[in-house]
Amino acid sequence: MYPFQIEYRGYQTSIFPASALGLTGFTASYGDVGYKLWNGSWAQVDNNITNLVTRFHDQQGKQTHPEVTPHNPIPID
Repeated sequence: MYPFQIEYRGYQTSIFPASALGLTGFTASYGDVGYKLWNGSWAQVDNNITNLVTRFHDQQGKQTHPEVTPHNPIPID
């Protein structure tokens, strides 16, 4: 697995309890931007996690978790 997929899975795993507990939303922040990661729509969740994870960068501004293909190499059944 690549850093993107590992980080993506971590955020995805955080959303499962939010969903199961019936929360209406779950947000994570990076820098000065908030990313709503759970809002009841799994398609929107995918987009929001991807936008958050691909924003990570090192001290020189280089992206550290670029998206890779396949996006979801280990599908969840």
